[in-house]
Amino acid sequence: MIRVAICDDDRLLLHGLEAALRGDPELDVVAAVTSGEAALDVEAPVDVWLMDVRLPGMTGVQVAAAMHAAGSPSKVLMMTAFDTGEVLNALEVGVGGFVYKDSNLVNIAAALKAVHAGYNVGNKVVADTLTRHLDRLAILDPERAERVAPNKVDRQLLEHVLRGGSVREMAADVRLTRSGVHKRLKKIFQRAGVVNQRALTAWLHGSGESG
Repeated sequence: MIRVAICDDDRLLLHGLEAALRGDPELDVVAAVTSGEAALDVEAPVDVWLMDVRLPGMTGVQVAAAMHAAGSPSKVLMMTAFDTGEVLNALEVGVGGFVYKDSNLVNIAAALKAVHAGYNVGNKVVADTLTRHLDRLAILDPERAERVAPNKVDRQLLEHVLRGGSVREMAADVRLTRSGVHKRLKKIFQRAGVVNQRALTAWLHGSGESG
């Protein structure tokens, strides 16, 4: 049997996944936890982790990276909901695959088995993510983007600005308070010489005078 562990901070979803996967004769659920820190504390041998990308504290990607650095043989199947930044980061740490959080349970079970067998799964997730990411970046003036967003957090905020994201969404994505997001955006606006998100979007596309 394939030893599976689940990590998701949504307890209702966690218990639903646990109950469903226990009904598969090829899968043995050995752990179900609600945080990345708890996942790292699991002592039972795990063949494949089913892990949410977004977790309180350590993210799913950070947990996968920590497991890899520690030499863990466990493979990781990430659950995502169109989180571009985290999917791109997960690709860098070599996770075994991706499934959308709203996938049906049959597909999730099949993906776990495929990852255990050594296959990379979730090509549609990766393709969708890369397409959205590249579509947004391809139309930017790269010199301007680099000038106003010299670090990873600011670049994530730029992506939200480009797709018209709200401050609430930005705060959740980069794990800052709304006040913290406003402060960072103000600095980005100052670097660009603009006063709001709409003007920044135009400036990033090469319109207007360079700040």
